Amino acid sequence: MTKARQVANFDPALFAADEVSGDKVHGGTISGSPTLVTPNLGTPASGTLTNATFPAGHILQTVVAHGDATSHETANSTTKVYSTVHDITINNVKANSKCVIYFWSGARHVPTDTQMDIFVKNITRGRWLPDSAHDDARENIGFVYIGDQTMPYNYGLMPLLWFIDDTPDTGTNRYQAAVARRGGSGTVYLHHGNDAPHYMNMVQEIAQ
Repeated sequence: MTKARQVANFDPALFAADEVSGDKVHGGTISGSPTLVTPNLGTPASGTLTNATFPAGHILQTVVAHGDATSHETANSTTKVYSTVHDITINNVKANSKCVIYFWSGARHVPTDTQMDIFVKNITRGRWLPDSAHDDARENIGFVYIGDQTMPYNYGLMPLLWFIDDTPDTGTNRYQAAVARRGGSGTVYLHHGNDAPHYMNMVQEIAQ
């Protein structure tokens, strides 16, 4: 057999064993414009994205905590009283993200001319978020929808409060609410557990 015919027939006798061997080509140079076939990698069962960039406004993670508690957080002065119910932590926050914090539970203030302020603090950073939520002296500051009728909840429902942390820490951030009397001479309750024991906390990390 001539060498030309051996090449045309891809005769293995022309090649060393370590140059062409089943599924590999060793020691050669591919020239021209070869076509590379992308392998089918399938769908990974799990994975971790450590350096991915997400569009601004994308929700990266959500942490939720809820339950029942009969405890009270009460204040009768302008001194802030920390909540034992509205306390939530989020981990693995990326650099340049923002966090949105939501709190909901029962609330009350007596007498009706008493006003209250609700604050949120980033405990990790030791920093109060810039704004507070307050009501303007209403005995029942919320309503609950039950079945086909809306009923005033005894001692009121605190409206769903949400706060934005523009500069959270990279990594772990713990958020806790606090209550203080804004005005008047009575007592304010951030979580009136006997009559409105349910509470909900949520924090979301938002890509920027």
